[in-house]
Amino acid sequence: MKKLSLRTENAVSSFDIPVEFVDSYLAEAPELSLKLYLYLLRSMLDPSVLLSVRDMADRFDVTPNKVTLALHYWVEKGLLSLGYSDGELSDIMLLPVRKVAPSSEREAPAKLSARPVQEVTVSSAPAPSVPAPAPASPVFDIDALFDDADFTEILSLAEYYLKKPVNSAMRDAIATAYLTLEKKADVVEYLIEYCIDRGGSSPQYIKTVAGSWKDEGLTSVEAIRAKNAARNKTVYGIMSSFGIRNREPGETEMKFISEWTADFDLPIVLEACRRTLDTLHAPDFKYANGILKSWKDAGASTMEEIRVLDEQHHSGKTAKGVRPAPVKKTSFHNFPERHTDYDALFAPRNEKEKRGAI
Repeated sequence: MKKLSLRTENAVSSFDIPVEFVDSYLAEAPELSLKLYLYLLRSMLDPSVLLSVRDMADRFDVTPNKVTLALHYWVEKGLLSLGYSDGELSDIMLLPVRKVAPSSEREAPAKLSARPVQEVTVSSAPAPSVPAPAPASPVFDIDALFDDADFTEILSLAEYYLKKPVNSAMRDAIATAYLTLEKKADVVEYLIEYCIDRGGSSPQYIKTVAGSWKDEGLTSVEAIRAKNAARNKTVYGIMSSFGIRNREPGETEMKFISEWTADFDLPIVLEACRRTLDTLHAPDFKYANGILKSWKDAGASTMEEIRVLDEQHHSGKTAKGVRPAPVKKTSFHNFPERHTDYDALFAPRNEKEKRGAI
């Protein structure tokens, strides 16, 4: 193709665009992110330019949320630093532009796909046995999600709840939850509120809860609220039966509770908790778990069946008898005990003694 000749007759003021920016970032930058970066460079020359998220949103006819997300693109690329005051963006710092490898030399980003692609390798040697991989989280094209108004609103809500900017790990977790829950914005918004209210603000926790809701078939906020209400009633009932009313159950305690309620109805679990307190006079999840495990192994799942076990246990102890407790040795009791049969000692030893005794 014929090479182009590039000239200009412009004599207006201008600003510099780093060569490294054009070489390394221009081709891959989303449209709005590119516009904003150029606008920031231009604004550096004129302090009178009104610079705020709202003003930039009005200038480029987008929502403030999209402006914030577009700026975060450059934060992740290392070209911007954002400062916040009272939860609102208040400072933008342009950082030095570093040259990076062309996109053709870097690994291509994952794109949204309907199903995972499996690679098949043909080899004459038998393939080694390897464990099956765990199900992967949905992959996505983050640039495509930025064009989804519901997704950008969710990120804004997350930023409000977290009281800090949404970093890339949290953004990816929310994107995963958004796709896992079939892009139901109200469900994902409730998910974020639910997790943060319970102190689980980590990206992994959000993805885990979203996956559990998906597995349980909870597809609406109403269904999730109903399920959580029933679960909370059970959890708080068990905690209260142990006399614990001032805190949430810990991770290990919650695991015990989940296992118990999967095997037994709530009244049976509460009975095990009551017996634990009667025996130890203190809450002990491991001890209660031992009681429930013994009932499960015996096939008892109702109060009537448990009463039968109690009766069998009591009658077994009575028939077997109770062994006397050993005598504790002291300075006055440090010799072997004698076990003398006095009846045999005073009994006649032969027939002559018997006749004499008569």
